[in-house]
Amino acid sequence: MHIRNKTFSRRALREITREEFKRHHDTLLPTYPDQGDRNQIIANSLVKHYLNGEWLDTYIHSSSPDADYLRVDINAPLPERAKAMIRYWEFAETLLNLQDVEGFEVVLEELIHGKIESACAEIDIARMILFHDLRLRFIKPNRGTKLNYDFEIYYKDGFKVCAEAATKLESTTPNARSILKSIRESRAQLPDDEPSVILIKVPKNWLRDVPLANQISNVANGYLHQSIRRLRIFGQRDKLKADRSKRT
Repeated sequence: MHIRNKTFSRRALREITREEFKRHHDTLLPTYPDQGDRNQIIANSLVKHYLNGEWLDTYIHSSSPDADYLRVDINAPLPERAKAMIRYWEFAETLLNLQDVEGFEVVLEELIHGKIESACAEIDIARMILFHDLRLRFIKPNRGTKLNYDFEIYYKDGFKVCAEAATKLESTTPNARSILKSIRESRAQLPDDEPSVILIKVPKNWLRDVPLANQISNVANGYLHQSIRRLRIFGQRDKLKADRSKRT
C-alpha cells in the first residue's frame, strides 16, 4: 500500500444535486459529442468538487510522480488507457453516489491525506453494500480499541452489523496466506460483543485462478473453524444476508 506524505485542504462538503449534475452534462454535449470525453471532464469536475484540483494533479495526472492507483495516462496503449479511465470514472461516480451517506467526509479525509488505495477499497465496498439496498455509515477512526472499523451496515429492520474492509491490491503478488493476515488485522478492529463482518476485496485475476481461489477459500475456512465467532468473506456479487441465529 502506498501512503503519500502530501496532504491538501478541501472545502466543506456540499452535495451536488441531480439537477446541477444534469445541467453540467448538458452544457458539455455541443462541444464534446464523444461520451468518453464527457466522462473524463465530468470525472475531473467531481474530483475537484469533493477534493480539489491540486489533489487531482497529484494523484491522477500521469506526469505526477505520486500518481499510482488512479493514474490516467492518455498516451498509454489503448487497453491500459481504457482500464485506467474506467477505474477513474467509476471512482468519481462513486464519490457522487456516496455523497449523502453519513460519515462520507471520513473517506474524503483519507483521500486528502494520501491514503488512496485503502480509501478506494472502502468506497468500492460501500458501493457494493448500497447496491444491495442496505443503509450504511462510515465510522470515524481513533474511537478506541476494537472500535476502529470502517462501516456500520443497517438492514431494513434496523439490525446493525459492524464491518471492516480490506483489500488486496492488483500490484501485490497473489498469495492465499496473505488473506489470513488481512483477516486477523481486520478482526482486531471489530468489537467482541456486536455482530461483525469482514469484507475483503481481492483482484479479479486472483479468483480466475481456480487453484488460488480454492486456497483462499481454504484459508478463510481454516480461520473460521478456529474462531468462536462467525466469519464470512464476501465477494462483490454475493448477497449480504444477516445470520440472525448467531449474533456474536
